[in-house]
Amino acid sequence: MKKKFFQLLIIFTLIGCDNSTSTYEELSFEKCLFEKIKPCSGDLDCKFLAATICKSETNYPKPVNELENLIKTLEKELVKGVQVSNNDLEEKVYSWSMVTTWPKNYPGLGLAAENLSQYVDEMSNGRMKIKVYGAGELVPAMGVFDAVSQGNVELGHGASYYWTGKVKSSQFYTAVPFGLTAQEINSWIHWGGGQELWEEAYAPFNLIPLAGGNTGVQMAGWFNKEINSIQDLKGLKMRIPGLAGKIFSRAGAETVVLPGSDIFLALQQGVVDAAEWVGPFNDLTFGFHQVAKYYYYP
Repeated sequence: MKKKFFQLLIIFTLIGCDNSTSTYEELSFEKCLFEKIKPCSGDLDCKFLAATICKSETNYPKPVNELENLIKTLEKELVKGVQVSNNDLEEKVYSWSMVTTWPKNYPGLGLAAENLSQYVDEMSNGRMKIKVYGAGELVPAMGVFDAVSQGNVELGHGASYYWTGKVKSSQFYTAVPFGLTAQEINSWIHWGGGQELWEEAYAPFNLIPLAGGNTGVQMAGWFNKEINSIQDLKGLKMRIPGLAGKIFSRAGAETVVLPGSDIFLALQQGVVDAAEWVGPFNDLTFGFHQVAKYYYYP
């Protein structure tokens, strides 16, 4: 969000939806519960939480409080090492692809996607493999939204305000000038109804959005000329996306959206006069200080 042009960047993960078959047909409730109660040991609350999750995931029709006998049966099968119904427990390995708006292994932003892939692999005991592609390796940086929406890949990782041309409200899940702090936006998304609104906004595009990182507030940007008044913004060519870009445009600047990997060259060759990226750490990795004289922190 913005505090005197500060920005908060929420990195997000897009997951494509497949509504071609019912969830219950693809994954039986019994199999789901069999897997999820394994770590519960003697903890009854844990078992009923597992049942609640599986009920949601598989659209199982029975109330959770009627499942005690089923839980006991599955526990006995766990002890015996017996498979649940219909040879349902064979360990299938899933291979998914994740495209990103960042260069491959880019410090901070790009490594968040790599870390997610690693954690999923570890937590699934190797049954879920996610291959991460940097910007341009499989699709262009600004093609991530469409690639996942169209079902060409399963996952995408980027900044939601890149997609304001498609979903205007996506701006609120990355940055709004003079908006929320990192802690405030996390609270809103996870506990204040923000996640539900986000899912509703992306549903027409066959997408499920999830927060996948948070950079905190950002700097105002790098400029090749000194800014002393709002008059100095007139005619300025600046790389800055989302609502902040619209504000600069109304102040007289000409704004464009470029992937991060293109900003250095654009500044160096005078294609743009200014550019906003993230903050000192990520900006240093791209070397913007070598091609722009002024770094504004209001």
